[in-house]
Amino acid sequence: TTSGDIAIFQVKRSVLFSMVNVSGIVGIPTSITVPETSDYQLYVGGANGVVAHLSFDEKSFKSISRVKVDGGVSSLSLSEDKSQVLAGSTTGSITRIHTKSLKVQLVSQSHCASIKSISFSPESSEHFCTATNNGDIFVWNTNNYRISAKISEPRIRATCVVLSEDVMVAGFNDGVIRAYDPETGEKLWKIPNAHKDGVTTLVLSLNQKFIVSGGIRGEVRVWDVRTRQLVCHLKEHSTRVNKVCLYDSNKYVLSCSRDK
Repeated sequence: TTSGDIAIFQVKRSVLFSMVNVSGIVGIPTSITVPETSDYQLYVGGANGVVAHLSFDEKSFKSISRVKVDGGVSSLSLSEDKSQVLAGSTTGSITRIHTKSLKVQLVSQSHCASIKSISFSPESSEHFCTATNNGDIFVWNTNNYRISAKISEPRIRATCVVLSEDVMVAGFNDGVIRAYDPETGEKLWKIPNAHKDGVTTLVLSLNQKFIVSGGIRGEVRVWDVRTRQLVCHLKEHSTRVNKVCLYDSNKYVLSCSRDK
């Protein structure tokens, strides 16, 4: 149950036999039994990320072992030879747990919401970044397709993101442009009030000296990266700017909008 209890029923009599609380687990959204065991073993996954291996002694459950995975556990699956348990989580990851050694191995990672923006670094194809509708920004390594850095902004949403070897820049629906370290995810700087009602698109110049951004109200703005000051304000569009692009020479900007 969501309170962390396990309900035991007598099937033949169709009655509740016992309610047993599992300590250390906040909510139990999923569980699996271990077949062909005399002591009624099972694995349970908690909303706090704990996967516990339990055995039942007719009165209560005893903990055999337990490990913790990233996010809340949403599903479990036991291998046929009982040597491994796969755990799916609410953060989009799948983890392999070796039942004897308790070794935890990350199998795959993914987003849990729709992807709003994606960007490769122009200097290298080894990394790219993605931004999602729930506020997560991931930097991916294409050598192993694992997440190398993760930024979470739960109260705001990234609408666009660009990546270079030195910096990752994202525009948000609160109108702020924020920059992060692409290796650690550490916040570096921000441009507050870049666009009223939200940033919709941005591009970083190849020399990384300036940023061009577009907003909900049709503005196209140029920002100095070093000082984070507004260099130029362009207002030719009457509504949301969908995309801005820079030529390699950094002399010309293309912008497209929802206006006709």
